[in-house]
Amino acid sequence: LLSVRSQREGDSGGAGGKQQLPQELMWPVYFTALLVWLEASWHYTHPVTVPGISMNDMILLDLPQAGPDQPADTGDASEPSAKRSKPSPPDVADLPVHLSVHPDLPEPFNIPVEYFEAAVHAWKLLTSADDKVSEAFKESKGELNLSGRVWLDRFDQDVKLYCGKGEKASKKTSGLDKTQSRAVALQRSFALFTRGQYRPACEAVLHVFRELHGDDASRPTASASSRAASASKPPSNRSVQTSRYSTTTAAAAPAVMGRWRELQLTPCTCPALVPLVVKMILSYHEDRGISQTTSDTILGHLLVLSQYNWPLHGTLFAKVAEIIKVKGSFSYSQFFDYVVNVDVLEEISFLHNYAVKLMLMTSANGSSTKRTVTRGVNKGAEKEIRSAIERQVVHVSGSRRAVVGRLVRFLNEVDAILGP
Repeated sequence: LLSVRSQREGDSGGAGGKQQLPQELMWPVYFTALLVWLEASWHYTHPVTVPGISMNDMILLDLPQAGPDQPADTGDASEPSAKRSKPSPPDVADLPVHLSVHPDLPEPFNIPVEYFEAAVHAWKLLTSADDKVSEAFKESKGELNLSGRVWLDRFDQDVKLYCGKGEKASKKTSGLDKTQSRAVALQRSFALFTRGQYRPACEAVLHVFRELHGDDASRPTASASSRAASASKPPSNRSVQTSRYSTTTAAAAPAVMGRWRELQLTPCTCPALVPLVVKMILSYHEDRGISQTTSDTILGHLLVLSQYNWPLHGTLFAKVAEIIKVKGSFSYSQFFDYVVNVDVLEEISFLHNYAVKLMLMTSANGSSTKRTVTRGVNKGAEKEIRSAIERQVVHVSGSRRAVVGRLVRFLNEVDAILGP
């Protein structure tokens, strides 16, 4: 089937028009493709035999590729990046697609992705190879009474995403359960982000994230032991392409970023979505422009978000720290609620050496609060900020698991993360 489809596409020079199959191949190819499509799409949407994990809790996402972990902008920090020219996002429908599995999922979840890939190839042949074949395909679906099948509806939605049309996801939620409705909303938001519509994409994904927050405790993505192991290790470098025809690895991915799309099978849970939501929000703010005119509140939010997978976003953190030094003061009342990374804490504590006035809020005796200020505003201010940060380091753990936990809280609790 793949050789026939590749041959027809090669003969057409990559044209999108329908091609006529040789008469002697038409119906053998049609019935073979129909059977492959039916079986592969059914297996793709049905449970994998992994205890405690349901395929119903998985979602195929068009991962955001733009972000502050890409090569840094060399422009002046005082000049908003929005004023500098930015390349237009590529037409996602023209980019090659890589299929992957979330690194914290066990190996058996490679199988559904391989089924999806096979179903997509068969579907493409059935819908674009020949007018007679595509017409017969429509008739067969009617005769097989496939309309309204939940498993087939899910495949149809995911194939739209594969074809770069995820933003056209159905907005009808009637007949869908809560998980399916959220999946459709997430796919649509990530597709909008891929097309450069950052603000509506971030607003939509934050809305779903906050709905999911109350559900994660009763919907684990893996066993307790595997979750603990994954929380303490860095992201995996395993292959981002499940197809046997690719050898691309996650470590090599940045070299070709922007020239391909990665669709990843991801658990629909808050911890699994944290890195994606963080990347989207940081990308939105960088696209909007970070400068001396950026409010302290937004700068504080960026400090909190830059903790994830430290020092992945270290360049952005350095830019924010430089802006704070230039401004000469920094006020962020939620600093000690959400900043737990030791390196970030230490870097902020060094700012008083640059005559920066820090106005932070630190917990005292659990219920009362005390404003921590430096630069001579109160007696012993430098010792006070140092002591407060030392208490924070002792009180909380800066491990990846602790950072993810604080970021889940931050994304769920803090309003106006995107600014006005």
